[in-house]
Amino acid sequence: MAGARLLEASLAFDGLTAEIIADNRHLPPTLMKLAFKCWPGSVVRRLGCHSGAGLPEGARYRMGAMEYEVHDGVGMLLDRSAFAGSTTHLNRMVPVLRDVVGIPLAQAVRMVTLTPARIIGVDRQKGSIEVGKDADLAVFDDGFTARAW
Repeated sequence: MAGARLLEASLAFDGLTAEIIADNRHLPPTLMKLAFKCWPGSVVRRLGCHSGAGLPEGARYRMGAMEYEVHDGVGMLLDRSAFAGSTTHLNRMVPVLRDVVGIPLAQAVRMVTLTPARIIGVDRQKGSIEVGKDADLAVFDDGFTARAW
């Protein structure tokens, strides 16, 4: 019963920031949509990447003493019993937020730029394109492949 009260309290609390890995593997679309509906201004898409990021399907890699394999966009334990993190880069998560979850592109970009900057307290210097802020920019094509930075 305490778990249900925690869930209810978290859904009703406006100050909560939810963090999701939007690789379309860790969470089903319905759960990502629910998180966005509950906290539309604060949901942060979490990269979740590690040393397996960007490796091709079937590639093996190590983190510490453990060995993993890239399978269907995630790092998996070799026995396939659990995820070991996402191998999906940011530019492949924004389309999931837009096309699968149904979040407008501007909001999806905000979720991966300004919201994380706000959470760590650097939104006065980073996170959006404004006079006086740091300007680390990348140019993406329609398929979200970086073309210039």
